[in-house]
Amino acid sequence: MGDAEMAIWAIDKALDITLRVQRSYRIPGSFPKIVLEKRPLVEALRDHYSHIDHRALGKVRERIDPSSEDAFHFDSLFYSREFTDGKASLGIDQEATELCIATRDYLVAAWSRLTAGASEGER
Repeated sequence: MGDAEMAIWAIDKALDITLRVQRSYRIPGSFPKIVLEKRPLVEALRDHYSHIDHRALGKVRERIDPSSEDAFHFDSLFYSREFTDGKASLGIDQEATELCIATRDYLVAAWSRLTAGASEGER
């Protein structure tokens, strides 16, 4: 479970960085639609898997919540190969992979455009 928890945190952080780069630098070119579509879901899944220690005590956001135990149902990770919070899910194989590839491709292109401008200025 720890690996799955870290994976969803990493995906969430990558999407956060991607959105900040897009807003901060206004890089020409298309922004990956999948990032905008999946961002709210990834954020919800991150919140679901976060603070597992509080959930073990029956709490969500410091309040007693019967849904806190939902974070301990890991069957979907193994049987249907998806992250889920009981309401929505993100497939580990195809969906998460497509999201990561689109995010990486955008960041590589953005970095290339940003550094190309800097390199030209140095000449």
